[in-house]
Amino acid sequence: MGGIVRNLVVILIILLGVILYQISTQKSFQNISQNVTPSQNFTAPRNVTQKHPQNIKSEAENVTKEKNVAAQNISRWWAGAIAFQNWDAKDIYFLFPNGTIIKLPLPAFGGFSVTHNGTIAYTELIDSEGKPTQDFSKAVGSKIVVFSLIENKVLFTVSPGRWNCCPWWTPWQDLVFVSTNATYSWQNKSLYILKKDGSLVKWTKTPTHPNWSPDGKYLAFEEPREKIVYINIVDSSGTTLFVTVGVVPAWSPDGKFLACITAPFQIGIKLIDIENKEEKMIFTGGVDMSVRSLAFSPDGKYVVFSGNNKIFRINIDGSNLKELAHLPFDAFLLQFVPP
Repeated sequence: MGGIVRNLVVILIILLGVILYQISTQKSFQNISQNVTPSQNFTAPRNVTQKHPQNIKSEAENVTKEKNVAAQNISRWWAGAIAFQNWDAKDIYFLFPNGTIIKLPLPAFGGFSVTHNGTIAYTELIDSEGKPTQDFSKAVGSKIVVFSLIENKVLFTVSPGRWNCCPWWTPWQDLVFVSTNATYSWQNKSLYILKKDGSLVKWTKTPTHPNWSPDGKYLAFEEPREKIVYINIVDSSGTTLFVTVGVVPAWSPDGKFLACITAPFQIGIKLIDIENKEEKMIFTGGVDMSVRSLAFSPDGKYVVFSGNNKIFRINIDGSNLKELAHLPFDAFLLQFVPP
């Protein structure tokens, strides 16, 4: 029973992250007062490198051994990596094509997102004194922290509500996240967007778990019906193009395909061709294999996904299944760091 509850919580976290991905409409925005606070006291996380995913190091060490290396010479080391976190959400990991993993001991209890320029938005729990805490039982709220890997410092924090989580960068570099003042309920949650110009606005009309295609032409969102979750795909006019059963939709970079995890048991992955509305299974894991998360590759040729303490890749035609990493935990919130 505990495992089922844990899986449901995990799915909720992943779905909340999906809510925030690629919202492009501005018609439903309502301006509100901005609450962006620069952070003055913060200990920057140190980078951890390791070459064997099965035995991740616990002691932090620098990515580079050079003491006097200009920032531009070590910048963008994260480009092309697959970022993810584990169940306890105390660290963010970067998996590279050669199997190397870099771990940032950076607690992101409510999700995270990384941009191409190395800016990480993550959720930080705070205690009654306003200090960061990793003990959820002592937390009285949370805030969104935006940290620069290049500058090695926090750029700012934002917290319009008491509890703030699930930050996600759009392709156009706006930051969206969820906020609520309710402690034990997300019934009164709201979506916010922090625009590049510093303005903070609230999205007042929200479909369930919206996910815009990269080109802005289509919107995929989830809709529970009789205990089954459906993914609805509509065009910019609101016309429904396609409905399918599934969770955690992920768009291809060109917006022509949508990958999702099958529902209700999350044991497979299917691919939907948006133009001809055809769908096909590209992976079936079976009863012993639950798919936790997935993401499209930047070139759109394959999908990466996690399950059973491993990360895999598979071509969009279902061929060439390959294990990329074997971890001591399940990976969640998979995302490619933009090149």
